[in-house]
Amino acid sequence: GALASLRIQPADAAGNWPMKISVTGLSKLPAHGYYTVYLVRNGKPFAPCGFFVISARDRGTSVWLNAPYKLQPHDTWVVTKQLPGNHEAGPVVLRPKV
Repeated sequence: GALASLRIQPADAAGNWPMKISVTGLSKLPAHGYYTVYLVRNGKPFAPCGFFVISARDRGTSVWLNAPYKLQPHDTWVVTKQLPGNHEAGPVVLRPKV
């Protein structure tokens, strides 16, 4: 039942793409756990665009992130769950509707 919207702003002169994600319905993770927004290229997590935490499942959150990468036409994004001690891309918990 989690939902998110990702708004990507125009790139600045240096090539940074500011973006704002608004999320509802994700669970609060254990201490030192967090969610990561990943740029997806060719079907695989390519690079992180930022991190956020949730205070409670019934409370939404909105945070500003950044994609300092040259975006390509078929790039997408996912949200992964990062548990303590795991620094690789965790399990995907949100992905674009197809």
